[in-house]
Amino acid sequence: MEKITTVIDLWNGYVKGLVIGEDSESMTVLAKSLKITKGLRNGKILDKEALKDTIHETIKECEKRVWEEYVDEIVIGISHPQLIIKKIQEQKRIIEWETTTEDIQHLSRIVTDSSQTANYDILKIIPVQWIVDESLVTKNPVGIKAKKLDLVADSFLIPQNFFKIINEIIDELDLYVIDIIPTILGTIESTLSFDNKDLGAITIDMGKNQTSYAVYENGQALHYNTLPLGWDTITKDISIWMQVDVNEAENTKINYWQLHSPALKNSESIDSQFLANIITARYEEILSLIQKDLKRIDKDGRLPGGVVLSGWATKIADLNLLAKDVFKVNATMAQDQNNTSPELGNNPQFMNALWLYVRSKKYSVPPTKNRWLRINTAMFSKMKQLLSKIF
Repeated sequence: MEKITTVIDLWNGYVKGLVIGEDSESMTVLAKSLKITKGLRNGKILDKEALKDTIHETIKECEKRVWEEYVDEIVIGISHPQLIIKKIQEQKRIIEWETTTEDIQHLSRIVTDSSQTANYDILKIIPVQWIVDESLVTKNPVGIKAKKLDLVADSFLIPQNFFKIINEIIDELDLYVIDIIPTILGTIESTLSFDNKDLGAITIDMGKNQTSYAVYENGQALHYNTLPLGWDTITKDISIWMQVDVNEAENTKINYWQLHSPALKNSESIDSQFLANIITARYEEILSLIQKDLKRIDKDGRLPGGVVLSGWATKIADLNLLAKDVFKVNATMAQDQNNTSPELGNNPQFMNALWLYVRSKKYSVPPTKNRWLRINTAMFSKMKQLLSKIF
C-alpha cells in the first residue's frame, strides 16, 4: 500500500477505529475496531487515563490486524453534544484596488478573532465563500479588482476543557494526527449528493447523546446545529416511564423497539404499545426541534432535496416515515454517495468513521514535520493551500 490511514471516531458510546490502505487504483479497509468508551460520558471526560487507554487499545488492535505495519497518518473525528457552530462574515477594504494573498490572510485572522468564545476552542474553520464588492461570489479572490472583500466562514467550537484533554492524550500517546474533524463534516461529504446540496437538503446525524444536522442550499452550507439529545435520551425515557433501571431500559429498547407499528415482539412483561409510544414521542420531539429551527431560517417545507438520516440512533424502523410527516418533504436513510466501501458504507457502526476518511482525503492539509497538526491554530496559516480544495 502506498499510504495507510487510521481513522479514530471518538464517540461517547464507542471509540471506533478503521485502518484504510490506499494505492493509485483503489482503497481497502484493512482493519476495524470497536471499543466501549471508558472515561467519557455526555461529552465530559470523567477519567482521562481511562479514555486514553480506550484510544490506545483501539489503535493497537487495528495495528495487530494489519500485522503491526506502520500507520502513516491518523485522523480523529469528534462528536460533542455542546458543539457550537457559528456563521461569521467579515469585511476588508482593498487598499491597492486588487485583492492579494495578504488581504486574504488578514481577513482570515479577523474571522479567527471573531470566532473566539469564552470557554471554547476553535476546532475547525471552514471558508464558505468570498464576496467581492458585495455582489460577486468567487472561490479564489486573489488578483480580482475590488474595493471591498468579504469572507463568510463556518466556525466549529468545542468546550475548552474537553479539547485540552484530547490534545494531552494525543501528545502522551505520541500520535501522528494530521486532522481533527467534526463528525458532521464527514457525514455531509458522504450522504448529500450534488443534487441534494444544490436543490436544498438537510442531513441529520443521530448519535448516542447528540443529534447534529446541516442544511445545504445552492451547493453551500446554509446552517448547522447540534442538539444534546440522542440514543441515550430514549434509554432514560424508558427507564423513567417503565420504572426500570438504566441497563434494563437499554436492553428493552434494543430488543423491543419499533416505530409506528403495533406488531412488536410479544412479551409478558413489556407493554409493547406503551414502549413504542415512549420511543416515538422522543423521536418526534427531536425532529420537531429541528423543524422549528428550519422555520426560524425560513426553510421549513422548502428543501426539495429532502431529509437524509444517518447515525446509530436511526436504526429504528420507519424513522424516515416519521421524518417525512414532520418535515413535509421526502426523507430517506443515508447511503454512501461515494461508494467508498460496500462493506461499511451503510453500516451504522462504522459509516461515520469511513466518511471521516473520505473528508480527510479530500480536504486535509498534507503532513508536516510536526508530530501532529493543531488545526485550531494552524488553519488559517494554511488557507492559501486549502482554497483550491475547500471550494
